[in-house]
Amino acid sequence: MKYKREFLRQVRSYPDNLKKYRLGDTVVGESVWWRNSIHPYSLNFAAWISPTIDLNYQTQTFTQILDFLQKRAKNQGLTTLITKDYAPQLLFNSLAQAANFALVRTTVQPQLLLASLELTNLTIPEGFEIISYSDLKKRPTAFAALAKLNYHDYQISHILNPVAKIGLTEWERTIYNAVLPEAPIALIKDQQFLAYCFLFEDEPGTLTLGWMGAIEPEYLDILQNIQLDWAKGKYQQLAGEFDSTDQLAMHCYQRFPFELCPVYETYKKEI
Repeated sequence: MKYKREFLRQVRSYPDNLKKYRLGDTVVGESVWWRNSIHPYSLNFAAWISPTIDLNYQTQTFTQILDFLQKRAKNQGLTTLITKDYAPQLLFNSLAQAANFALVRTTVQPQLLLASLELTNLTIPEGFEIISYSDLKKRPTAFAALAKLNYHDYQISHILNPVAKIGLTEWERTIYNAVLPEAPIALIKDQQFLAYCFLFEDEPGTLTLGWMGAIEPEYLDILQNIQLDWAKGKYQQLAGEFDSTDQLAMHCYQRFPFELCPVYETYKKEI
């Protein structure tokens, strides 16, 4: 089922949003669709078409799938379709590129061995402060200020798939959920956030770099050096998710010797 790659992953989450396309009694394509509460203005979907059927039937099935999804999106007041998968793209997404689906983002989720990192410049500059998540929770004003800053940063890096209007309390629940309490989380000077990077343990033994932001990349470098020095001896692997639409995230990805990994591509179509 290699030609059903992303579809199989998504249909497990949205089994009720499934449509099959047949040639006679044989299923030659399927689509699954869903909405994202944080990015509610687009209809997300995954689809596959059998590569073994005749080219004319491939084109016919593609048109049927696309027409159905466009109609469904318009009925919900949406004007955008979004699909994604690992490169190289399979048949449906390859055909989609010829039907005005534009590549809008690439994403990588690499890992590296923490023991392989040689960290330098672990000195905190005079007047700067590193605080943990536990420290941050004791400072309600700073706790809220960082959430507001993160929401703004997230909006900027997702202009092509706009973010919902989310209240501060709900956004705090979203971003702070499962943050490691004793991990360094932010670099501060004179009550101003110079850099932040949330740390999670998504899998046992793996430290994951999450939401991040900074006034300048060098401030993020200072913070992450301290974070990774803290993590050594506690975790074996370092992981992260880095989007091409987030310049700081890509700076982080390029800075460390991450292992090679598949590239995830996101395609968007205005309807």
